[in-house]
Amino acid sequence: MSDRTSPIHQIDPIDYDMNSGNSSNSDLNENIRSLEICGGEKLPSLPCEIWLRILRQISSKDIAAVARVSKFFADLANDPRLWKELKIQVPNLLHNEKYFNEKICEYKWLEILELTGTSGTEASVPEQFFINLSLCASRLKKLKVQECVIDQSYINHLATGCPDLATLELMWCDLVGIGLKLFVFKNLKVFNMVDCSFTRQ
Repeated sequence: MSDRTSPIHQIDPIDYDMNSGNSSNSDLNENIRSLEICGGEKLPSLPCEIWLRILRQISSKDIAAVARVSKFFADLANDPRLWKELKIQVPNLLHNEKYFNEKICEYKWLEILELTGTSGTEASVPEQFFINLSLCASRLKKLKVQECVIDQSYINHLATGCPDLATLELMWCDLVGIGLKLFVFKNLKVFNMVDCSFTRQ
């Protein structure tokens, strides 16, 4: 298995950071493959809802490994209900803003979100993305934003829609505007800010 970050589904620009040099991933992959072959027989036909319940019991990295077994498992693994953790590359988000603003609404089980930009990115993460995240990802517990331009007031949207947000990390970001109101986040336990710059507009 590769040690690089790669998307689960080539068409889907929302991707999971899979550092899958882990042997348990390859063991799981082999076990699923042997179950599918099973002496030349296919796995018993189960409704997709049952397979989704089974896959909900394993980690995101293991789901990524299962996705490589067959097209059937790749389609199952791409179901947003399975994904509790996402990593979104901000340049992709900015390039296809409408897609991401709609797609993030499908991830209702999302608990951890990482937005990663690149140094030199000058456009801000759009406000509509945070509004949609607030409306749809009520289970969000951790937000990590790094190497992005971000309007501080946009993060405030999450205070009402994501009541369980406990960790907020801003790293190497260009923070614009004023108005990040940490006091409105009732369950915020960890706030990390590393090497961020501030620009008032």
